[in-house]
Amino acid sequence: MTSARPVMMSERRKMREWRAEGMSYCAIAQALGRSHETVRDHASDVEAPLVRTMQSKRDVMLRVALRQQRIIDTCNRALGLRPADVLVMPGCDGPDFNPSL
Repeated sequence: MTSARPVMMSERRKMREWRAEGMSYCAIAQALGRSHETVRDHASDVEAPLVRTMQSKRDVMLRVALRQQRIIDTCNRALGLRPADVLVMPGCDGPDFNPSL
């Protein structure tokens, strides 16, 4: 049954924390004494910050990867290697590759 009382900010904060921890809507509803429908209806309010957080983490990881690739490309150019040379160098991939040698 749908609860008549409004969802408080503290409840939304708990929903956000518990959803981030992987807690199900049903478990959150039981913990808050709310209906499953009420918790699900507020999911967009709760999960939007999580989506933004994941997108920003992805963006940061992408920027780091691109920077690392630029560093690798710069080093390869300094060594006189072309991208094709780097990709087909024998012994640099597979089970026999040992970077410590």
